[in-house]
This record gives sequence, C-alpha cells and structure tokens, in this order.
Amino acid sequence: MFKKDYYRNCDINEEVIVLPNESGKRPAGFYTTTNLIKIRQSFKTNIKKFIDNLKPFLIPKYWPIYLLSFGLGLYLLGPSHGLQKIYQWKLQVEQQRDKNFSVVTLRHELSRLKQQLQIEQSKRIEPPFDPHSFSRPALGPVVQGFEWTGFHKSWRLHPGVDISMPPGSNVMAAAAGTILKIEKIVGGNYTVTIDHGNGWESVYSNLADIQVQDGQKLIKGVIIGATGPAGIQSKMPGFQFGIYHDQQPVDPKNIIEGL
Repeated sequence: MFKKDYYRNCDINEEVIVLPNESGKRPAGFYTTTNLIKIRQSFKTNIKKFIDNLKPFLIPKYWPIYLLSFGLGLYLLGPSHGLQKIYQWKLQVEQQRDKNFSVVTLRHELSRLKQQLQIEQSKRIEPPFDPHSFSRPALGPVVQGFEWTGFHKSWRLHPGVDISMPPGSNVMAAAAGTILKIEKIVGGNYTVTIDHGNGWESVYSNLADIQVQDGQKLIKGVIIGATGPAGIQSKMPGFQFGIYHDQQPVDPKNIIEGL
C-alpha cells in the first residue's frame, strides 16, 4: 500500500500513521505512535499547568465579580440588547443637550437683537421741526401784539403776544416738544419754556399754576398750566406767549394763522 522508500529510516516493528496529501498520490507526512503519545502527554501537561495557574482565580471571593461580569455581558450582548439601549440613551442625551444649547443660543441672539434695536432707535434722526406746526395755545383774544412799546421814556420790544383769558383758564402747548426750563418770576407766577428742536422754542409767561416738570416730553395740545388773577402788560388777566428761533424772538402772528 505504501511505498517502501518512505520508511527507510523507520523501525519496521513500529506502527506508522501516514497522512496523505490532498492529491492522494503521496503522503504529506507521517506520525508514529510514540510521537502521538508524546503530543498527548504534552497537551495534558499544558492543560494541567493552565488549570493550576487558573486555580488562584477560582476562589469564592472572586465569584461575585465573575457573576457580575457575566450578568453585564449577558445584558449588553444578550436578548435584552443593553448595548443598543445605551447607545439610544446616549443619543437622546446628546439631542437634549443640543436642544438646550439651541434655546440658550436663541435667547442670547434675541437679547442681542433687542440691544441692537435700542441702539438703532437711539440713533434715529428725527425730522426737523416745522414751525408751521405751531397752533394757538389758547382761544382768548390777543390784547397786545409783537411790537415796540414805550417804557420809562424808552422803547423796548414786546417779544410775543398777550392773550387775555379769565383766571384759571388752561394754557396748552402750541407744538410737541420737551420742557426746557421752568422759572418762577416776580409775583409768584411761572414762565415755561418748551424746546421744539431745530432751534425753535416757545415761551409761556404769567402762569399761576403749572402741570409739567423739567425734561418732560409733551405732545401738541397738552395742558401745561393755567392763568392767574394777575394781569399782563396790558393790565388785563391772561398770559404772554412768545416764539423764538435761534434765541431770536419771532412774531407769532407770522407763523400761526389767525392768531
């Protein structure tokens, strides 16, 4: 069955196991019974050494760790799909964190836009004041106009118009503006000056009572005070109304139609 020259160096009394190659034409190698016994003994020795090395780790105090590891592995890789659940939980946490971050970012952006809007509004240039927006501050008759009058053997300009009204009558702002100053004059009456912008101001004198304060913003027609019993230059009860442009008096009749 086997070619003789393959076993020239073998003992004829020794059993030979021949392993043929894939083609079947000639054996790829052969093992004797002695070699197989040696291999088996070597294998048993290695197994015994492995078990002896493993014995220190098989004492009872390590069993809880092994059980815990086994349970954890079973949870992560077993039917419970624990590893997948952990991935899903991590993804949900990241999504929630991104959502919270987005909300905070939007709030900061909204706050920034509000501040920018306030800055832009503060920089907004209001249109120049139009003097033709002046109207009558009261409905009383004009008893003295914008003219030169004699005073103690001299002449001086009467820088406005005197409007006669009963005591306690309301006086209104002739145009929108801001209270520039309030002065208390001789006799206990008040003079109120309103700044309308673009160099235009209006002055209301001989007011017995005022209802405004310094720096107050006014709209056209709001009540600024009331007349008192004391007379004006014409010796009639009422108040004096004047208009100034760049600190120079202007005849109100040239601006307010029908005054």
